[in-house]
Amino acid sequence: MRELPFLSTLPFLPFEAVLGGSANTSLDRFRNDSMLMEKVGADVLSDSHLRSCHVVYLNDDEGFVMTLPANGLIHYPARGSYMEGPMLRLNSDVKTDNAMVITCFPTVGMVSSIVGHYLIDHLDLEYVGGVVDPRLPSISLIQKGVPLPPIRAYAGEPTCNLEGCTQIILLMSELVVPEQLVHEIVWSLFEWSKAEGIKAGVVIDAFARAGMKGNLNGSEPVVDYDDTEEIDLVGIGANEEMRKKLVEMGIPLLEQGVIKGINAAILGESQRRGLGLMSIMVEADT
Repeated sequence: MRELPFLSTLPFLPFEAVLGGSANTSLDRFRNDSMLMEKVGADVLSDSHLRSCHVVYLNDDEGFVMTLPANGLIHYPARGSYMEGPMLRLNSDVKTDNAMVITCFPTVGMVSSIVGHYLIDHLDLEYVGGVVDPRLPSISLIQKGVPLPPIRAYAGEPTCNLEGCTQIILLMSELVVPEQLVHEIVWSLFEWSKAEGIKAGVVIDAFARAGMKGNLNGSEPVVDYDDTEEIDLVGIGANEEMRKKLVEMGIPLLEQGVIKGINAAILGESQRRGLGLMSIMVEADT
C-alpha cells in the first residue's frame, strides 16, 4: 500500500456515514471490487464487518482509506485511477435518473459513427465525459481543436419518448474496443447504469449487405435476413418488452445471426439482467 503519512490528521468516520455521499459508494461496490477482495479477503467484506469499519474520503484523486478489523489500513484508490479498471466519468451536473443510453460502437462501415454524430448535431448534445482506463489505446479524437478521449459521452436537454424516460445520454467511439477490455468495460457500464438509475438503452449497430464482405477486424455481425428492398433494419430485444416495441416500430426482429465484440457483450449482459435494452441494426454497404 502506498504510504500516506498525513493520515493521522484526518477524521475517520463510520463507513455508513459516507454511503451515498460525495464519494458515491455502496456496500456492493466494495464487496464486488476484485482489488479490495484480494487485499482483505471475502470474509472481511460482510455487511457486519463493513458497517463496523471506519473510512475517510480523501479527495477525487486519492479515493478512500479504510480501517478493517485485524487488517489495518486499506487504501482504496479513486475511481478511474491507475490502479483500477474502466470507469465512465461524467461532469457532475449531468442528470442520469431515468435516462436512456444510446451506444454507437463501430462494427461494419461508418454507420455507428454517422448515427452518433447525427444525434449530437440534431439533438444539440454536448461532450460531458468518457470512459477512463489506462489500457485503452493512447489515441485522441480532435474536433475543432479540442482533444477528446476514444470513448466519449454526450448529453443535453432533449427528452426521449419512452414512457418514464427523461433524458438521453450518448456513448460513442470510432475505436474498436480491444477484446481483452470488452467485458470489463461492459461490466463497469452496467454497474454505473444501476447506480445512476438508467431507464433503458439502445445499441446502434450495422451488418453488411448480403453478398458483401465485412470489415477485416473480425468484429462485424453475421446476420441471416431477407435481403429485400423493404428490409434495411433489423432489431434485437434483450427482453420481451423491447421485442414488442421493435415490432411496434416496424423493425423486424433478427431471426438468426452472430453478434460480436462490445455490442454482443452489452446485449448478452442486458438479457441476463432482464433490462430494457434493444439493438437497431442497419444494413450497410461496406
